[in-house]
Amino acid sequence: LRARDASVIREMLTVFAGARKGRAATARLAAMEGALASIEGRREDARAQYLEALRLFRELGLSWVVANTGLDAIVAGALEPAERQRVADEARVIFERLGAKPYLAQLDAALVGAAPRADPRQASHSVSAADEVRSG
Repeated sequence: LRARDASVIREMLTVFAGARKGRAATARLAAMEGALASIEGRREDARAQYLEALRLFRELGLSWVVANTGLDAIVAGALEPAERQRVADEARVIFERLGAKPYLAQLDAALVGAAPRADPRQASHSVSAADEVRSG
């Protein structure tokens, strides 16, 4: 999403769709579809896909993924103002609990409309998947 490259997202969708099954995979696919819809200017599709992904990730108790998906939805501009605020508040609580300062900075930047377009591989990950599982 942040690279704004629809071809990369399409490729990821193709690979991921054939390799994974289950609710978490369905949620990840919805998030990727939301990103693609956003890049293609299909705001309502993006909104619906991101909201579905967030719903599924919440049901699965994947708070770290909820926060990251919420951040992506905000960066994508896919949400209505009230949804955007609710998702931002939820993401902030999770990022603060995990001490994820770089993600808090990205969230703050996105909320003022100045989301950085840095290489996502340069993001400093302050928690691992194992930390997420332990933190519940």
